[in-house]
Amino acid sequence: LMQRDAPVPGMHVCCLRGRPGPDWAVRARCDPALSISLLLEGRIRIAIDGGGPRMLESGQTLWVAMDRGHTITHEWQGRTDFHMVHIHVGFHLLQDLTGMDPVCLRPSAGMGQQTSIMISRHLQRIAAEIGQCPCRHPRARSICLHGKVLELLAAVIEHGARVVGDVSMHGGGCADHHSLTRARALLERHGDEAWSVPALARAVGLNEKQLQAGFRSLYGMTVHDCLTRIRLDQAVGMLLAGCSVTETAQTVGFANLSHFSKVFRLRHGLSPRSWLREF
Repeated sequence: LMQRDAPVPGMHVCCLRGRPGPDWAVRARCDPALSISLLLEGRIRIAIDGGGPRMLESGQTLWVAMDRGHTITHEWQGRTDFHMVHIHVGFHLLQDLTGMDPVCLRPSAGMGQQTSIMISRHLQRIAAEIGQCPCRHPRARSICLHGKVLELLAAVIEHGARVVGDVSMHGGGCADHHSLTRARALLERHGDEAWSVPALARAVGLNEKQLQAGFRSLYGMTVHDCLTRIRLDQAVGMLLAGCSVTETAQTVGFANLSHFSKVFRLRHGLSPRSWLREF
């Protein structure tokens, strides 16, 4: 199954899901653009301009920034389930949206024009919502996908900057940047654990004051708010996947169901069950 959309000129969304019989390849000629391939299930080989293929595993995203026309080839192995969301944003539109020179949105120096990073829980949630957009009216669907792509673009830039270590994307340096990115990575990988500020600070070699001040400077939120957001992003992904509200709350690290429902309502304006019915 392939669903293609162009919410606005210069922005393309392609959702692919299925199980091809024989090996299958899709080749596309692209203008200068930022391309984001998020693989939610399966394995895929991606090659640019006929170069050596890069293997992308389930749970990874390939982020490609090219300032010239190029050809991208996606190859799937036959008889294997896959699910991928591919976003393509032209450089002119990208510059209008971000106010940045698009070349600055490439991975950091030494990484070339492409890099693969693990899909964070936040990215998983956005990709799932793009792939399951409920709107059928053409204009409504375009508006929905346009908003989701903007959210995804912001998340990829932020997440890629943290993982690759490009401090310039955050608008300034930070002496403890490496320790802070490690701290957030720990929260994302082990968000179900009962993290305290002292425990997280010890884990990354900072004192509590450095950790809290660093999170406010680098991420614009406290450690507690960051952990809550990570847990809620994971919760949305689990609910969309069919997990019960009780199982979701326990798995992502909330102490009890009532607290989870309260925090979820503050974030989304609805209880988890009401949100699922609306979605």
